[in-house]
Amino acid sequence: MRTRRATVAALAAAMGVFCYAGEARADGWVDELKVGVLDHDVIHRKESGVDFNGEILFASPELLSWIFSPRPHIGFSVNSAGDTDPAYAGLTWTLVGKQAMFVEADKLFLDYGFGVSFNDGDLDEKRDDRKELGSRALFRLSLEAGYSFVPHHSLSAYVDHESNAGLSAHNEGMNAAGIRY
Repeated sequence: MRTRRATVAALAAAMGVFCYAGEARADGWVDELKVGVLDHDVIHRKESGVDFNGEILFASPELLSWIFSPRPHIGFSVNSAGDTDPAYAGLTWTLVGKQAMFVEADKLFLDYGFGVSFNDGDLDEKRDDRKELGSRALFRLSLEAGYSFVPHHSLSAYVDHESNAGLSAHNEGMNAAGIRY
């Protein structure tokens, strides 16, 4: 339990540093910071608790312009019940919808993410209260729909799915859904 608290404290401190550094993000490499609360294992309910999520989206480098300029991202979730915690990285594509609906700078957006996650969950141990994920490294997909009400501030609905895509004998997968700011 002490190690878990130290990990949570370290992750929170890292997010705080990135938030402070992100204040001048208009010309920097950090494009957006997101925090959220997610319902853990929403489909099968084998594991419990909520996930506290943090994510950093970086400005899209020029070398990714040929695939519609996705933003690289890194993130993590910490589960309140001590169940599986993932850390992840990948690319996020953003589609911006209707702009200036209520004020000059607001907009609707849709984000799609693809990448890899690494977890501390069970791999193949048969238990009623833990997922059998089959691998430490999993494929990860995410979808987020939201409203940006002023520059650099938004509220969104978010879902993600992590799975080994059948590459291992055990592949229960993990899903989370919630809100992010």
